[in-house]
Amino acid sequence: MYVYILHFEDALHHARHYTGSTTNLKRRLEDHALGQAARLTEVLKDLGMNWRLGALYIARHGKSCRAGEREAKRCHNGPRYCEICKGEKASKIEGFDLVPLCLLENAMCLHAEEIRRELTEKKKEEL
Repeated sequence: MYVYILHFEDALHHARHYTGSTTNLKRRLEDHALGQAARLTEVLKDLGMNWRLGALYIARHGKSCRAGEREAKRCHNGPRYCEICKGEKASKIEGFDLVPLCLLENAMCLHAEEIRRELTEKKKEEL
């Protein structure tokens, strides 16, 4: 179970982050990249704006992802928990462990544009 923060490359009005939770991170990021996961990321895609994974928190045993998501969303706290904005000073979500993004970069695409390109290439191969 994960809580994640998407960091927008450019602000959309006042918004610079999206916070969500999931059990399947790869699939959820793909859905966001395609504009199918949330209205905000749909608007970003339609405007040609990009995001990248700004933080990833993994739940400790028995911790509810929804509770962690609520904590990060409370009072629009996205920047406080975002590794891109705060680096090593990113706040911790109680009951969750922060996964350093550098550990994920080689394992999966973390940027909307890269994910869309990867999905397009995969679709071409299937044809």
